[in-house]
Amino acid sequence: MDTYLIEANCYEKLAETYEKYGSLIIAVDFDDTIFDFHKKGRRYDDVINLLKRWQNRSKIVIWTNSPEDRYPFIEGYCEAVGLKIFGVNKDVVPEMAGRKIYANIYLDDHGGLPSSYRILKQLIDRIEENELRQKYININNFNKKMKPEILNDIYKHEVFPLFCSELFGADNNLTKEMCEKNLAKLKEIKEALPNSEVPKTMWHFVEDGIRILERDIYGFGVESSGKYEFDVEKTTKECIEWIQKWFDENGKDCNAIIGISGGKDSTVTAALCVEALGRDRVIGVMMPNSVQSDIDDSIKVVKHLGIAEKSMTINIGTTVNALSMDLRVAMGQSLSEQTTTNMPARVRMTVLYAVAQTMNGRVANTCNLSEDICGYCTFGGDNMGAFAPLSKLTTEEIMQIGDYLGLPYELAHKTPSDGLQSKTDEDNLGFTYHEINELARKGEKGEHFEEIMAKYEKNKFKTDIIRIPSFDPGLPNCIG
Repeated sequence: MDTYLIEANCYEKLAETYEKYGSLIIAVDFDDTIFDFHKKGRRYDDVINLLKRWQNRSKIVIWTNSPEDRYPFIEGYCEAVGLKIFGVNKDVVPEMAGRKIYANIYLDDHGGLPSSYRILKQLIDRIEENELRQKYININNFNKKMKPEILNDIYKHEVFPLFCSELFGADNNLTKEMCEKNLAKLKEIKEALPNSEVPKTMWHFVEDGIRILERDIYGFGVESSGKYEFDVEKTTKECIEWIQKWFDENGKDCNAIIGISGGKDSTVTAALCVEALGRDRVIGVMMPNSVQSDIDDSIKVVKHLGIAEKSMTINIGTTVNALSMDLRVAMGQSLSEQTTTNMPARVRMTVLYAVAQTMNGRVANTCNLSEDICGYCTFGGDNMGAFAPLSKLTTEEIMQIGDYLGLPYELAHKTPSDGLQSKTDEDNLGFTYHEINELARKGEKGEHFEEIMAKYEKNKFKTDIIRIPSFDPGLPNCIG
């Protein structure tokens, strides 16, 4: 795939530009991007509000085919909606005048508007969050800001996640007691308002605030309190209940579609779904890439869970080989090693969604916290899905759940492998999942602490961009 057909690469390029120059040039189409030209009663508030967040750190140029005698109207409209613009069809970089309007990113209803909007929003979220972390409010004013009427406004406000970051960002001057007090308060906030008053997307940001505080308490700058305990029975039952509730709200009577690799993550996910939904609503899909040496493990999983009758095997080898050949011919060069490694995972996810759409299903994400921390997943492949039972559980916790559910030991404790190469996950990573887990849950910095954190910072965009509804066991995460 071309470099800039991958949205994450476009985001990184824009972020580098902003970091280098301290501002951006944003070109914005007018009609049907921020103005209802055809008088259809359409609203453009989301784009306008995003541009307002950018207007003090960028040059916004209206890029339009309108005649010059319409420019005053365009300028007046922008002023009326509170949008400060550099001009209409005006070059920010004079030496480039006479060519196309020069800009770092374009917003146009005729060309990639959803993608441009997502990239700009993600970047401004990150910029504002970092700024607010630096300011961090005086902890003594914390309780004063918790008035119910203020909370109502905050919950409904677009920048609620930034509020969380401002209140709950890391600060090495905080004591453990202060962090614990604020954590308890935020958990009260989470329960304070009925779900009907809070948009679903906002719960992600509440959880982010809780996670940041847990990191302060159990992780960096604050000694571990040693409070981490894993109750496998409680967690398993709560996860099963979460799956049931999620399907009731997002696909009543739908099937759970799970890629069965034979590893512990997909095995435990399938077992949890069987417990939650019944075996008649769980469909396992085995997807060997031509030959899979451990395919017998996958077969053992579906037979043990009693879902073999509805499950299926779809060999992706022919598809992967054909696609690889077409790509090599089109590009006139060999595929990179990373492309060859990750393509099967992306093909597998395409297969799962095809099965789901045809068989009234919802695709399960089977990634775990340990993998997500170090980015050991394929963006657009196994990190996708509609719901994620395991994404906030470590590899060791998942093994305990497998044991509790009575899964065969060789499946619940299988050495983790991506199923794409001959090496194990830990061979490829250069450190163990146990070290990641100890860091995540207890804040214990092992021999490879720096390498783990470097991988986390480099790869966290994979989970930042895609927020999949996930079961939260309420356990500490010292990394973030």
